[in-house]
Amino acid sequence: MPYIGTKPSTANFSDLNGAKLIIDADADTSITADTDDQIDIEIAGADDFQFTANAFNVLSGSTLTIDSGATITNSGTANGFGSSNPTSANGQALGSASLEWSDLFLADGSVIYFGADQEIKVTHVADTGLTLKHTATADDKPISLTLQTGETDMAANDIIGAINFQAPDEGTGTDAVLVAASIKAYAEGDFSSSSNATTLGFYTGASEAAAIKMTLSSGGNLDVTGDVTGSTINADGDTAAGDNAAIGYTAAEGLILTGQGSTDDITIKNDADTTIVNVATGGTDVEISAGNIIMGTASKGIYLGVTSATAANLLDDYEMGSFTVTILDAGLDSDGQTYHNQTGYYTKIGSQVRVNGLVRLAGAGNLSGGVNLGGFPFTTINTAYRIGVVTCGYMTGGQLAATGQTITGVTAQNATHAPLYEWDSTEGTTGLDFGNFSANNYFWFSCVYTAA
Repeated sequence: MPYIGTKPSTANFSDLNGAKLIIDADADTSITADTDDQIDIEIAGADDFQFTANAFNVLSGSTLTIDSGATITNSGTANGFGSSNPTSANGQALGSASLEWSDLFLADGSVIYFGADQEIKVTHVADTGLTLKHTATADDKPISLTLQTGETDMAANDIIGAINFQAPDEGTGTDAVLVAASIKAYAEGDFSSSSNATTLGFYTGASEAAAIKMTLSSGGNLDVTGDVTGSTINADGDTAAGDNAAIGYTAAEGLILTGQGSTDDITIKNDADTTIVNVATGGTDVEISAGNIIMGTASKGIYLGVTSATAANLLDDYEMGSFTVTILDAGLDSDGQTYHNQTGYYTKIGSQVRVNGLVRLAGAGNLSGGVNLGGFPFTTINTAYRIGVVTCGYMTGGQLAATGQTITGVTAQNATHAPLYEWDSTEGTTGLDFGNFSANNYFWFSCVYTAA
C-alpha cells in the first residue's frame, strides 16, 4: 500500500504517536505532534505555525498574509493588535483612497504624534478638548495651523478658509442650532502673481445664521458695524482730505479729527444727541451751537489776538452784576444818612470795570465836608495815576455855586470809592461839598476804572 515518509510498521500506521510527518521530497517540511496537545508545522526547516487547544500561532519570523479578495471575519474578540507596527518608518498607510476606516475611538488623555521626531502632537484633555503642541524646545519653534484651499482660480469673495462656531445639539432648535459665529478669509479680487489681497471677516449671529459684523482689509482698514469700546484708542498716522470720519495722530499735531459732511465736517454731540460744537463743511470757524464754554479752573481764560500765551492778551474774567451805591463824607463814614435809591450795575471784563447807577439820599444825617461816591464792587488798582473818571450823567436838586459847573470824580487808589468834584472853566476843579449836594436830589453816574 502507498505511504507517506518512511515506511511505518503496519501495526501502528493509523497512530504516528508523536512521530514527524514528512511532507516534501527534501524532508524539510513536516507536521509534528511530539508535544502533548500541540501541532507544529515546519516549512523549509523552520517552525512557522503552531496549533494548540483553541489557539493558532504564527511563530516569530513568519508572516500571515491575506491575499487580495480574501476576507477575515471576526465574530468574537480580536486581541493584541494595539502594538502592530509598520515594517519600516513611513512604510504603510492606514487604509487607502478607496478603503477607508470609519470611526476611531481613543481613550482619555490619548496623544497623536506627527513627524519622524514626533515633534507635533495632539493631546486629548479629558472633558475639555484638544491641545496642539510643537514639542521642540529650541528658539523659533512655534506651532502653526494652516488652512488651505485647493482652488486654482481665486476670484473676488471666494472663501479661502473659515472657522465656524455652532451649538447643533441645542434643544430649542431653529436659530439656536445655526452657525453662531465665524471667522472667514476671503479674496478681495482676483488673485494673480502680484496680488493676494485678502479680507478677514468676523461673523456673529443675533437671531440668524452668523452675519458679517467686522472686517479687516488687506490695507489694514478695520470696519465695524456696531460700536467700538475700549479703555483707549491710539491712532498712529495722519488723516487725509478724503476721509469721511477719521481719527489720526502725528508727533507734531497730536490728535487729529478729520471729517466731511454735507452740512458740517465735524460735529460734537452730547448724550441727548444735541449738537454742541460744529465746524461747517469746508469752514475754519468753530461754532458753539448749544451751551457755553466753561473753564474748569478759576482764573483761566482765552488769549486773544495772539498765537502764544501772552499775559497782556489774556482775557480771564468777565462778570456782570449789581451793587449798592453809597454817599460818604470825607471820613468815609456811615453817619445817619438814608436813601431813596442805591442802585448800581457793573460789567467787569478782565481788570476793566464799568459801573453806572442812581443814588438818591432821603436824608443826609450828619454827613459833612467832601462828598464821596462809594460801594464800588471791586477795589481799584494800587497804582498811581491809573484812575477812573466819574461822570455825572444827570442830577436834580443840587445847588452848584455857579452856572456852567459840572460834577466829576476820580477813583481813589486801592479803594472802593471816588471823591466828587465841581468843575468849571473859570475856577477849575474844587471838591464837592455837602452844601451843594442836598437830600432828595437824583444823581445818575457812570465810571470806568481798573480793578486790582
